[in-house]
Amino acid sequence: MKSEKNVKLYSYAVLDYDEQFEDGYFFESMLDEGAVEGLVQAAAEHLDSECIWGAASGEGEILMEVFKADGVSLGVFEVHKRLTASFNIYPKNKSVDSTSQAGSSHG
Repeated sequence: MKSEKNVKLYSYAVLDYDEQFEDGYFFESMLDEGAVEGLVQAAAEHLDSECIWGAASGEGEILMEVFKADGVSLGVFEVHKRLTASFNIYPKNKSVDSTSQAGSSHG
């Protein structure tokens, strides 16, 4: 078995199921902890592969928390799954700083 130095261990817990870090599921990623959205995507894909979504249609939304291997939280995220196996991710505990100006519609 080949060990990769760059592979890091992370975990996630599904808050909708009252899970905490101790109840979570581990997954490996080469992403650094700063690439949080990529890690949430990887966690969502892992969750999907475990067939835990619960929605018979294959669509749904869950609230998950992603952790480093030592239990430090990287954030809470609302994850929406679509039939196309794409995921929309929304940070739930971080303020999003929008620097782009909202354009007004003329019409």
